[in-house]
Amino acid sequence: MATGDLAADVFSRACSSRTALQHLTGRWGALTMVALRIEDQPLRFGEIRRRIEGISDRMLSQTLGQLERDGMVARTVHSSIPPHVDYALTPLGRSIAEPLETLTRAVEGALPDVLEAQEAYDRARAERLALDCAQAEARAVTPAARAPVAGPAGIRITRAERIAAETPGAGPGRLERFLVSFALERGEFSREEAQRALDAGRDTTLKVINGMVASGALVKTGRARATRYRVSDDLRRAGDAG
Repeated sequence: MATGDLAADVFSRACSSRTALQHLTGRWGALTMVALRIEDQPLRFGEIRRRIEGISDRMLSQTLGQLERDGMVARTVHSSIPPHVDYALTPLGRSIAEPLETLTRAVEGALPDVLEAQEAYDRARAERLALDCAQAEARAVTPAARAPVAGPAGIRITRAERIAAETPGAGPGRLERFLVSFALERGEFSREEAQRALDAGRDTTLKVINGMVASGALVKTGRARATRYRVSDDLRRAGDAG
């Protein structure tokens, strides 16, 4: 859109300022502008490519072409032997590159805070997903196992899940938490029954059961095809106390 007497508006999809902004704030535009500003002298194509790690020849050529068309970069062909081409910021480009450099420096300075925020977000999201899965599976057991209790950060979890999470040896895994709920309800169960309840494969089910037997959360009774499992006395007492 030619602005003419109209005010530019990047929030309007018809305004050309949005396209120019996209050229500057895309994956490579800002880096190219800042690289030229930092060097503060004309650079050859290869020098710019080496300065911006990861950019391909095709993308750099496309980016420089867009910035040249927008009036940000001047392309100069030198008739030397051999001839060569270099690129430099125009006066308009220098005025735009200055705040872009300030922005990049601000992002670099805030990187520790950004990484900490990302880790906290990912950790909280993983915890929410695990609790949501365990709660959904526990709802399929019995009304008693579905009785909610207070959970961390306002999340509602079942009493059986709280026991599994807080009892040493029960383990914090989603399948382990659900199997504790299942065992508290059933009293005793076989591997086949646990496999159907967990909706898991035979090897996965055995791995979960054997790990809980080794930790003392479950007790194994019987032999061979008559093998049964039940909750340990310590874990059952913890459930009754909860």
